[in-house]
Amino acid sequence: MLVVLRPEAEQELLETQAWYESKALGLGFEFARAADAAALRNPYGHLRIEENFYRVLFRKFPYTSVWLERFGS
Repeated sequence: MLVVLRPEAEQELLETQAWYESKALGLGFEFARAADAAALRNPYGHLRIEENFYRVLFRKFPYTSVWLERFGS
């Protein structure tokens, strides 16, 4: 599955990463790793909320995102 982030979603992830980093050194990096893991770990295992949309829950952080599945590259 190819994950496509809208610019707004990418900006939100970056802002959330910066917020976590401001709370504790290295926590922003851990958040970024959680985002990568959510995308790579069983990409079809997330809750499908519409035909090509998935709700992605992060394991370590209280964070949810909606991702669009795109076919091809």
